[in-house]
Amino acid sequence: GTMDHVEHVAADAANDDAPRSPDIPSLDPVSFDPVSLDLVSRDAEAGDGGRDRMIWWRIGRLRVRDRIEIRLRQLAWAAAGHGSLEAVVIRLEDGSWKSTELAPPDEACRQLERWLRAWWRGLSAPLPFFPDTSFEFARSIARAGDDDDEARVAARAKAHDAWFGGAYRRGERLDPYFSLLHDGTDPLTADFEDLALELLVPLAGALR
Repeated sequence: GTMDHVEHVAADAANDDAPRSPDIPSLDPVSFDPVSLDLVSRDAEAGDGGRDRMIWWRIGRLRVRDRIEIRLRQLAWAAAGHGSLEAVVIRLEDGSWKSTELAPPDEACRQLERWLRAWWRGLSAPLPFFPDTSFEFARSIARAGDDDDEARVAARAKAHDAWFGGAYRRGERLDPYFSLLHDGTDPLTADFEDLALELLVPLAGALR
């Protein structure tokens, strides 16, 4: 369902009644003020009950799958008539806190309809949609600001690198499911490109 508020989950790791192993040191809980860290909307402090941002957090890098999930929640929220909201993701990556913002979606109903059509199509046949590879293609197009022949050539190169990998990058084709489905074939077809353009270019353009 839609998210009416941000839930803060706190683990009580300092239970004085629980026995402690002498080999494990006691750790004091760490607290912080989310407002001072600008993790919540400043507008909410005005007392008007307003809500202008969605907030997520995670431990680890922000995966393409995470970006897609957050975007779908933005679209669903806006399509339900609650307004188009910015999303903010706070994450602990490589020992430091980082944040990524997703701009409020335009034409949320139309974008959500595209995802639903793709989902419906995928119920009867595998889609040429691969999160990392499709996103690399879409991000290249979004940065070019066009999908003309020159932009598509550059985007295909990015997608090719993501799919096949290299000396320092594991190709997405090695995913067990994708490998089983596309063993010995190249699925980066025109249909792959059209799907990435339709679903992911708006997402890639929203990241900031």
